[in-house]
Amino acid sequence: MGEHIGKCGVVEWFPSGGTMLWFKYTNAMLTNTIIVRPRSIPLPAVMVQRTHLPPTIKFTQERGYDVKPGDTVRVTRGPEYQTTGVVQSVNFPDTRLTILSDSDHTLVSLMLLNSSISDFSQIDVPIGFVLKLRNASMELFKHAMYKEVFIIKGNMKGYRAMLYDIGHETCTVAIHGQKHIVLKRSEVVTR
Repeated sequence: MGEHIGKCGVVEWFPSGGTMLWFKYTNAMLTNTIIVRPRSIPLPAVMVQRTHLPPTIKFTQERGYDVKPGDTVRVTRGPEYQTTGVVQSVNFPDTRLTILSDSDHTLVSLMLLNSSISDFSQIDVPIGFVLKLRNASMELFKHAMYKEVFIIKGNMKGYRAMLYDIGHETCTVAIHGQKHIVLKRSEVVTR
């Protein structure tokens, strides 16, 4: 509704607890071969409808956050909108990802909770703003073979084990030199 009815764009800023948002109208005008980009348009949030929401990474009881190092992801909202890269590390307790940007090879940090930026080379945005494009190749995990892993779910939760094999859904580990057991991959994490 209002004078900007029908316009579509990307939200640039929406203050926490605010009622107004600012967005860039995505259709740039061409005037005598010069592209004119309009300023941000401020609007009351109640006059805006969110559309074309991509299926971002969500937390589930069965799988937690379904993301791991080596996965290819794209930031779908926020200041790093459209940044694509490969996950370098995952910090599950803090729900934080660090990705290596495909475009300029900088590290981008993705964090669920808002916090101050302590390192200017990292940019914090909610993990819910990330879309997984591709799962990691299993070859990327060969470096973790025969190294210590931690069991974080199931009846063996809390044990340390040695990783002997990894598949798409399961992995084989041995706890303190005992016989090998097969666990779901979601039950085991590396350092």
